[in-house]
Amino acid sequence: MEMHFINHLGRRGVNYLHPGGKNSSDFLIDEILKRNPSSVLELGCGIGATLVSLASNDIKSLVGIDISSSQIARARRLVKHCQIEDKIELHELDMANGSHFANNSFDIVFAESVLGILSHDSLVSTMVEIKRILKPDGLFISNDAIWKANSNNDLIYKVNRRALKDFGLIQSSSTLIGKAQWEQFFYTLGFKSCRIIEIKDLPNKENAALNAVELMTKDYKLKVKFYSWFNLNLLYQDLVYKLKLKLFHRHDGKNLENYLFILQA
Repeated sequence: MEMHFINHLGRRGVNYLHPGGKNSSDFLIDEILKRNPSSVLELGCGIGATLVSLASNDIKSLVGIDISSSQIARARRLVKHCQIEDKIELHELDMANGSHFANNSFDIVFAESVLGILSHDSLVSTMVEIKRILKPDGLFISNDAIWKANSNNDLIYKVNRRALKDFGLIQSSSTLIGKAQWEQFFYTLGFKSCRIIEIKDLPNKENAALNAVELMTKDYKLKVKFYSWFNLNLLYQDLVYKLKLKLFHRHDGKNLENYLFILQA
């Protein structure tokens, strides 16, 4: 899957692309810190905003992976800007093809808006790999937009086909529809428990004070946005994507629900 829209967003330095934005990331971070982990991996780390927020805590090993070279390049710049290169390890890697991580490597693995856009084969391969590298009783946390249980198969096919044409990725998996099917899928992989929280029910933390590295992330994003105004090709691509979103995808969200899945290995 080409995912050219994701590569574009990496060049633009856009963060918190998942359902619930930074608010859901803050909730996810709270869930991670409750476990007092020593090793955490983010699957599909993007430009690294959530990892950077975690870096202000006492976590021995923080690792981020992404299949997009532009996202990883931007993440490395952000980590350098925040002066935390000694705290975060980054790799360009497609988990569906396996990884170099040893069995039982991580206390927690998390992903934000990753699983839903994978093909079914890649989804299965990715989840098997996640299960392998999680420690016994470790957690996998995923934030995803999924189709409502009553979604029409023809509509799903049309929306995903158009999204694939316009952005290089689907809106959400066409093989798992509704939270019950996702929950059953996770159990078939051997996870012991599955806690499901709808994103709209999360407490609002939007006004919470930013920590030092989050302030540096905000500063970095403003700089990237400023310099992007001098890149005419980037501005043109941005306009094209916005037009496609407005003309062909403005109603896609009506058929989607946003959930946080918290799984115990």
